[in-house]
Amino acid sequence: MDIARISVVAVITVLLIAVIKPNKKEFAITLSIIFGIFSFWFVFSYLKTIIETINFVLEKINLDVTIFSIIIKIIFVAYICEFASNICRDAGEVSIATKLELCGKIIIVYMSLPIVEAVINLLISVL
Repeated sequence: MDIARISVVAVITVLLIAVIKPNKKEFAITLSIIFGIFSFWFVFSYLKTIIETINFVLEKINLDVTIFSIIIKIIFVAYICEFASNICRDAGEVSIATKLELCGKIIIVYMSLPIVEAVINLLISVL
């Protein structure tokens, strides 16, 4: 099971960080970043398969792929912001993490505007 491998690597990483952090905080942060990159790399094939499958289904039922692609981009922005803000928190920079999260939220609202516009147009056409 892939989650078992990721979990084992996560526990090993946490143990290494616990040992290293008191003396070399910068190496502990580096280990955390390396684990994050490893975990993204490890599950990337799953993400690719999920997106391809959903695109296939959307094409079969003739739905607009544009809205789906916006939603996927929004999800990726949310995950990237969460990943980066957690690294900032691990480094003790809570203020930067909070500002990063705010920026991510603003970007998500901006990216969702075409969906909001489509929903409003749909409501207007129904009424």
